[in-house]
Amino acid sequence: MNESTKPDIRKYMMPIVIGLVMLGVFTLMFAPMIKADPRDLPVAIVNLDEGVSTAQGDVNAGDEFEKNFTASMSEAGLLKITAVDDEESARADLEDSEYYAVLIIPTDFTATSVAAQQSTDSVAPALTLIVNQGKHPTGSQMVTQAFAALSATGQVTLTIELINPIPTNLGIAAATIPVLSVMLMLMPAYGVGIFIMRTNGVGATDRKQTLLTQLGTMAAAAIVVGLAGASLITWLVDMDLSFWHLVLFEIVTSFMFLSIVVASLNWLGFAGMGVPMIMLVLGGTAMMNFPYEFLPHFWQKWIYPWSPFQFAGNGARALFYQNAGAWSGYLTTMVVIAVIALVIWALSYFKPVKKDDEANAIEEVASAVA
Repeated sequence: MNESTKPDIRKYMMPIVIGLVMLGVFTLMFAPMIKADPRDLPVAIVNLDEGVSTAQGDVNAGDEFEKNFTASMSEAGLLKITAVDDEESARADLEDSEYYAVLIIPTDFTATSVAAQQSTDSVAPALTLIVNQGKHPTGSQMVTQAFAALSATGQVTLTIELINPIPTNLGIAAATIPVLSVMLMLMPAYGVGIFIMRTNGVGATDRKQTLLTQLGTMAAAAIVVGLAGASLITWLVDMDLSFWHLVLFEIVTSFMFLSIVVASLNWLGFAGMGVPMIMLVLGGTAMMNFPYEFLPHFWQKWIYPWSPFQFAGNGARALFYQNAGAWSGYLTTMVVIAVIALVIWALSYFKPVKKDDEANAIEEVASAVA
């Protein structure tokens, strides 16, 4: 068999290679969700119990309850409990999403406990759990369930208060809406980036004009896509939310993704699409869907701190569920990420000229002269 009739083994192997690569991609994308291990969800306990004096000495059931509950939760690993002396500061930290919940042990906890032991007519001592539901729907629900087990024993009663409550009409969609608002900005960024690369890619000539055209296209696309995305979400979701606050968030998110995509394409050509795709695979779906405390250790330490998706996802939740208003710290971080990407993008002005680009430039000049 001569060389010309030998089968090209590469065309038979390529589908297998592509299949294995895609298998690896989807494994990495879903691994942190499949391996999710909720632990150390931050909560606070404020013990206001004044105790009582008895013939046997001073008794403080609140201290004993706090000690036993903290020990049992620490052993289970689900909750990370912090003792706070002042209820006001604990509530302020809860509002700032430092905690998922704050448990208040009232001043009369011991007195009520003693009374309940001495009389069958007395009610069990009461605890108040204040839950920041808007911090993360999944995390706050798990914390609430962990504390609800207390009242199931009948030894205490539990009153639950909500701050930043999630509208009940949203149901299970509450966890999806912030992710949707981010993904609506991500997918167009890929398409717009490829369009810019094909129509205004950085070549050998007139790079300044090319970069200015790219910047104008990115800005215009971010505004249009942001407005469209905000309109779609407003149409889909029945929430009391400022449309223009949502538009601003969507525009910033869109421009951040566009900056990353176009900077990658300018430097690496179409292979540069691998950069935002790798970001999505490693730190996209899981970062937006799950709280930090749910992620496996590797993703917590190496992916979460830098992932643009966690800032976008948390920023969306702050907007939708935490009354963040027009601007939040997450938006500031996203602007910083966009600026860093733009610096890398601008440096493509100095990218070495490839021989093909130089030949094409000479040909264009010759054609213009002719």
